[in-house]
Amino acid sequence: LARVHAYIVSSLRSQMPSFMGLKKKQEKLLDDLPTQFQRVAKQHNLPTGDFPNIPRFRGILSNLELSKFPKLSDKMMNKLNQSLAQEIPALMNLISATEVVTSEKTTGVKKNEEENPFFQPGGDWIVTPQDKAIYDERFRSLKLNSAGLLAGDAAKQAFAESNLNVDTLFKVWSLADVSGTNSLNSDEYALACHLIREFKNGNPLPAILPPSYVPPAMR
Repeated sequence: LARVHAYIVSSLRSQMPSFMGLKKKQEKLLDDLPTQFQRVAKQHNLPTGDFPNIPRFRGILSNLELSKFPKLSDKMMNKLNQSLAQEIPALMNLISATEVVTSEKTTGVKKNEEENPFFQPGGDWIVTPQDKAIYDERFRSLKLNSAGLLAGDAAKQAFAESNLNVDTLFKVWSLADVSGTNSLNSDEYALACHLIREFKNGNPLPAILPPSYVPPAMR
């Protein structure tokens, strides 16, 4: 497409006068774009399907001055062809490789690992299945809001039983509220319970929630 645009603009530019009647000539060329496109396609053996939308292309060029475009040289086209054939594909490969590395660092999952039939997403969650079952039963016994979430006074009452001070519970809540909704679902509640248990066992609360602490369904 870049080559097609270059040839079109070059063809239109070559038909512009040097001084007088620039505006009138440009308007005439833009009105005659269908014919201009056919001429360029035939001259350079280009598929018509690669040509831009005529009304849109006309609208863009109407705000520009064709006479001020530089003349297209063989050197410029060779450089463009080199970029399209070598430099841009190399750049796209680099971007793709960077995205894979970034994804692996963020999720801890290597490329194609999810296709493994034994892959278990989030299988490394800090909350064990046994503990999760206990926390789920406890969660269902609490006074939840209409959306089935723990929030407000019900949350205060639920966590007051931990006998931790307000500052500690504030931090526990901030860490467990992964969704940022000021309410906890069953997974976030299980995480909060785990954090409380760890703290009471003498382990400090993390400053930032580690990836393995984030509920699998919320990663």
